[in-house]
Amino acid sequence: MDRLIRDFGIVKPLQITSGGVSLLYNPLTQKKMVSPTGAPVVQEGLAELTCGVVDIALPQIRKYRVETTFACNSACDYCLVYGNPLMQLGTAMKIETASGIVRRFNKEAPNGSLMLIGGEPLTNLPVVVHFIENANGTVSLFTNATQVNRNVAKFLARHNVVTYVSLDGGAEENRHRHYLDGTPTFEDTLAGLKELQDAGAKVSITCLVTNSNVRQLEEIVAFFHKGLGVDSMGLSIPHHTIRNPFHVDIVAYTEATVRLFDYAKEHGVYIDQISRILGSVVKEEFRLYACKIVGEQRTFYPDGRETLCTKLDTLLEYRGVTASNILEKMPVYNDSCHSCEAVAVCGGGCAWDNHFSHGRDERYCHFTKAMLNKALSDIAATAPVGHLLEPREIVANYREMLKK
Repeated sequence: MDRLIRDFGIVKPLQITSGGVSLLYNPLTQKKMVSPTGAPVVQEGLAELTCGVVDIALPQIRKYRVETTFACNSACDYCLVYGNPLMQLGTAMKIETASGIVRRFNKEAPNGSLMLIGGEPLTNLPVVVHFIENANGTVSLFTNATQVNRNVAKFLARHNVVTYVSLDGGAEENRHRHYLDGTPTFEDTLAGLKELQDAGAKVSITCLVTNSNVRQLEEIVAFFHKGLGVDSMGLSIPHHTIRNPFHVDIVAYTEATVRLFDYAKEHGVYIDQISRILGSVVKEEFRLYACKIVGEQRTFYPDGRETLCTKLDTLLEYRGVTASNILEKMPVYNDSCHSCEAVAVCGGGCAWDNHFSHGRDERYCHFTKAMLNKALSDIAATAPVGHLLEPREIVANYREMLKK
């Protein structure tokens, strides 16, 4: 595996003080030490905490994202597909095209990850079935679950498919998700979710957080976990859409998600936006990129054509841009990011959103810094004191939070 090794010179550690102890954190290597406040740092620890040499694995292809269809049985208000002028809208993949892609996947990324997405993938069920039955790897399906019946649920469970169900909370919070005629999808989504659970399928919930539900975010997570029995979820903020854009108060979103850290830890709940940052901190893994288009993922249109990103294809200035071009914009290569305390956990966010935010999505910066601070504060309160910490000493405290 190719690696990136860079030396940023002497690093000034970040200091988090809480409850009579101080945590020193190297924002590049993520080495850390907890000591009584005011106690001197041992020489060995000082060297590690100020070292600026990072060793990072460069991306390699291990994931295929397949747009099985750009048709859908719903018309959600903030749809990322129909909210942007994407090519091939309304089209669906053919079995012959799927066969070629899955053969390539099995050869290039065996035991990798295959993501089936849309539109609504289950409106193209034969192609979904073909991928699941023939892929040598982990398959995930993103769906509104309105077309999940008992047979579909049993099939997905039998093949260990991870099914991501789109749901934004209770009936009121979910009102932006509806059928073409305006009828809410909420009850049908819950019925499909229950079929999946009854069949023993692996289920996660993907929730879009906008100004319509951000104030209820903590109640929504409790509803997903305690009310629906789901302990894996994502709480995404809106991507940019050219038509009918939706927004979120990033301060309110950040404050609620930071508070949810404690809930997730107490109840063993995986929340993607928390766990990605926490996992990087705990395991001391430099997060080179957040968006997998930089070299980890291949994306395919319904007609089988490969692309970096279906959204970026709508922008003339991105014609001819390569994965390497986008990778070169990541924080580790960006001088303006090197002094940021979150440089090792950030990954640069979404290239599409960055484009519409003058090169940097400040929402992402705000959230990442706050979540890093929360993770470090929690480590400071619970980790052993007086020596340079090893990942194995603290990972057990967060094992359930990091299970996807």
